[in-house]
Amino acid sequence: MKISDKKIVSQEGMICLGLIVLAGVFFNCPGTGDVEIWNSWMDYAGGGIIEGYIRQTNMYPPLALFVQICLKKICPILSNFSILRLTNIFFLLVTVFIIQVLYKNYKVMIVSFISLILSVNIGYLDIEMCPFIILSFYYLKQNKYIHGGIFFALLCLVKYQPLIILPFIFIYFIHIFDDGHGKWKLIVRWKDVLQFGLPGIILGGGISIIYKGEPIAAMIRGLASGRCISANALNFGWVLQFCLQKLYTEQYGALSSGEIRSIDAASQTILSFRYAFILIYIFTMLLLLLAKKRDVKLLLQCCIIGYTAYFLYNSGVHENHLFLGMVLMVMLYLHEPTKNNWYKMYMYNLIVNVNLLVFYGISGKGPGFSRIINSSFDPTLALAAFNVFYLSVTIIQIMYEMMNNENMIKFYIFHECKMNLKNQKDIDE
Repeated sequence: MKISDKKIVSQEGMICLGLIVLAGVFFNCPGTGDVEIWNSWMDYAGGGIIEGYIRQTNMYPPLALFVQICLKKICPILSNFSILRLTNIFFLLVTVFIIQVLYKNYKVMIVSFISLILSVNIGYLDIEMCPFIILSFYYLKQNKYIHGGIFFALLCLVKYQPLIILPFIFIYFIHIFDDGHGKWKLIVRWKDVLQFGLPGIILGGGISIIYKGEPIAAMIRGLASGRCISANALNFGWVLQFCLQKLYTEQYGALSSGEIRSIDAASQTILSFRYAFILIYIFTMLLLLLAKKRDVKLLLQCCIIGYTAYFLYNSGVHENHLFLGMVLMVMLYLHEPTKNNWYKMYMYNLIVNVNLLVFYGISGKGPGFSRIINSSFDPTLALAAFNVFYLSVTIIQIMYEMMNNENMIKFYIFHECKMNLKNQKDIDE
């Protein structure tokens, strides 16, 4: 058999395997408790899409279930469960199709499919973000800012987490150094800012008016939920909860049969660890601002740092919230397919899926095995500690790479000082 034939057989085998996994999604896996939220939301929408959204009073934008609700209107015979499955599978197939069409990377397409299938199976809506974020950064690279702005606006109307990376995109259009004339100067690319920002203002403002301000109220509810230290996210907060429940049992409660539990209401003193996220976030914005030349790779690096810091060191983070960071890492590899980026992409995929498996298994109703080892040790503590170590090192590594980039302004300053000293020496001589 020729090498090319082996490659075709291998590809066909992977496709068949993928289809088998896809078929497994349609088995009666009940999904997480979030599925009940989606079911009630779709039921509420029976009395009207706008009133249904207002009535559900959750923390999601109105487009989160828009496709599902429309499908329910078109095919009322379908159950809510079937509608949720069909739409999630649709977005999954669209995502891998876009990756293959735009980047023609078969390997990433397969890895993405395998990485995303678990969150689809247990009923999360994160998959609906994927096509929009991929298209948004693709058009940013093509300098088609109106297209990028439209898809980013749609992205934020599916879930609010992408708003975390929005400041980096706007700083992408701001320069503090005129490279052409070699001097400090504040330059704002207003045309590009308007092209990217107007779609969001128009879409976001229009939808907020149509839905009677409820999207803004939903976002405020989401921000207010941050008093929980860690909502099943294996991050620094999860380690902190273990320490509090182990050392301050009377105040924070004991471990539940050895298992770490979420602490839902913590004092502002305890929640002060969030300043680590804020400091990393601000420092990353400064790094982006100090770059003389910008490209999408640099922007993606900043977004990954900021969003990873959010997952690690913010409060109220949930088990699926690194999902967006995982997709950003896939995008970074597609824009710079190095071995280092491949390993980082692989590790982000692994961390996201392990976090979901530990708490919900494949079906969404639990992993089917005890989290406790030898009746005393909760392995999620070790997983959280590993995540804190690995993801923090990744943040430092990407920062180091950015700071040592020749496009950083500090290199110009160093060169300018060196030339001034040389010129002064020539004058003295």
